[in-house]
Amino acid sequence: CPQVTCSHPVQGECCLECTMCYFNSRTYSRGHRFPHPTDRCQNCECLDGNVTCSQRACPSPDSCTHPVSIPGECCPVCGQDCMYQGQVIKNGNSLQYHCQDCQCVGGSVNCSPKQCPLADCPTPVMENCCPKCIECMSDGIRYSDGQVFPHPKDACSQCICVRGSVECSRQPCKAVDCSHPSRGECCPECDACNFAGRTLANAQHFLNPSDSCHDCVCQNGNVTCWKRHCSPVSCHNPVTDNCDCPVCTACNFEGRQVPNGLSFQSSDACEDCICSSGTVTCHKRLCGESCTHPADVQRCCPQCDNCLYGGQFRINGQMFVPQGEPCNKCQCEFGSVTCQSLPCPPLACPKAVQKEGDCCPSCPVCQYLGKTYRDNERFPHPEDLCLACTCKSGMVDCENRRCMVTCLHPRPDTCCPSCDSCYYQNILYKNGARFYPDPCKSCTCEVRYIL
Repeated sequence: CPQVTCSHPVQGECCLECTMCYFNSRTYSRGHRFPHPTDRCQNCECLDGNVTCSQRACPSPDSCTHPVSIPGECCPVCGQDCMYQGQVIKNGNSLQYHCQDCQCVGGSVNCSPKQCPLADCPTPVMENCCPKCIECMSDGIRYSDGQVFPHPKDACSQCICVRGSVECSRQPCKAVDCSHPSRGECCPECDACNFAGRTLANAQHFLNPSDSCHDCVCQNGNVTCWKRHCSPVSCHNPVTDNCDCPVCTACNFEGRQVPNGLSFQSSDACEDCICSSGTVTCHKRLCGESCTHPADVQRCCPQCDNCLYGGQFRINGQMFVPQGEPCNKCQCEFGSVTCQSLPCPPLACPKAVQKEGDCCPSCPVCQYLGKTYRDNERFPHPEDLCLACTCKSGMVDCENRRCMVTCLHPRPDTCCPSCDSCYYQNILYKNGARFYPDPCKSCTCEVRYIL
């Protein structure tokens, strides 16, 4: 037989079936409603082989709000006692529930808020459903709950009574409008300054303890510092102290520090110097022979047997043209070089040009379309015969050719009209030709005019 899915099947001809219900030794048809065989407070129903039972609905009581359940009865009944929050309360008895006073009267429970005495304090606590003031005792003095009072032994602290306990803390300080306030009795104050662990009076000047090159002043709780001013010195080569101020105790010369009173050589080996109270005095060594371009410049005194000119060595008596000076002719004579300018030939052009590397100026030429033309030269344009060009100071200037027309009906040409034939009413006629523009007129082409 197939497995049945109902809870109360009936026995069919061969197998269990869910068409009816078998419950408590009795068979019930589908949809049949019936009282529970053993519990008269429940009603049951047969649906597709399943029996479901539920509590009978009870009518609302009319004469009370909290009826009492009686053994053997399906529904609670109104009597003298009350059923309230799962317990039976005898008629006339009272109870407290959620801070309310309740009383059972003839099956009904009546509740009202609990009456409490007045709690005259800022933060009362709830105790037995009523607010209550809890007091504090501090140093033999009684304080009410929430009361704020000064600390008995610390003037910078204040206390508060909180539900019987005293809580103390440092009293709050107002914000100060200064950068280095002093430590007052309780709170920071701007009538003095606290700087680097020191207390300084207002308007007091002092040296910065972390930087001796800065002076500072206390002004209404603010410390202002500035770099020390350097005193002027009268020496020419002072050195600087640790504050970068010039002092004349030694000399600063050519990037080195020279002790006072020391004689020394400068970077010029031919100079002897001495440091005197911050000023260096140097003297050149005297030389017997002098020349303008000695060849040996490493020695203190010049060697005038040869010449050094423009970085080039020249032997005594040599004549040369210096590099970069093409118009000068020079000669080395015992360590000195004398030069003379070379003469230039006269030019026929009005505007001469000086080319780089040339000694003398020259007349400009024109380079134009692969050809060279002299200054002021006039020539036809190499590619356009209707243009005439002129070379002017290295620039080519071109313009249309000027045409001379001496006849009345010239032949149109590429550049200028030609008088070797006649052009009449859009027709070209050879010289000497006779033609008839209309039946009543005879014409002849002649050079310069038409008959």
